[in-house]
Amino acid sequence: GSSLCILLRATLLVTAGYKTATELFHKMHHCIFRSPMSFFDSTPSGRIMSRASTDQSAVDLELPYQFGSVAITVIQLIGIIGVMSQVSWLVFLVFIPVVAASIWYQRYYIAAARELSRLVGVCKAPLIQHFSETISGATTIRSFSQEFRFRSDNMRLSDGYSRPKFYTAGAMEWLCFRL
Repeated sequence: GSSLCILLRATLLVTAGYKTATELFHKMHHCIFRSPMSFFDSTPSGRIMSRASTDQSAVDLELPYQFGSVAITVIQLIGIIGVMSQVSWLVFLVFIPVVAASIWYQRYYIAAARELSRLVGVCKAPLIQHFSETISGATTIRSFSQEFRFRSDNMRLSDGYSRPKFYTAGAMEWLCFRL
């Protein structure tokens, strides 16, 4: 049964990843090739292609793994419920209040989680921008002996990014502890 579920999960994972990536690829090319020439005159087409490539890569690489983790969780939950219902049906007397408490805690937690995720994104953008500017201007930075200043700015931005990540991890641990 476990092998069958793993095979089913892997098949669904590959199929969903392939179909999603193919659909995005076809729609993206359709939009690019059907766009008017004035679109390419007003915007740098290299930036558009780079962004499209990044988005395609994210869909190809990240989406199947996220779908797979959801499938694993659902299959495990169904398996646990199935085994527990066969072994001891009295577990359902505890299961229903636990599910109700989980839903209540998640409603309480979701607003804070959204705000923390927003803060992580806000703190991540300057770090990425500084890092890309540092990489593109590495020779200029070294020629004027400004490595220490850029390194200290990078550490300051990294610390600023790590703080909300730490709070997000702490909030997740809090939720897991409560559940």
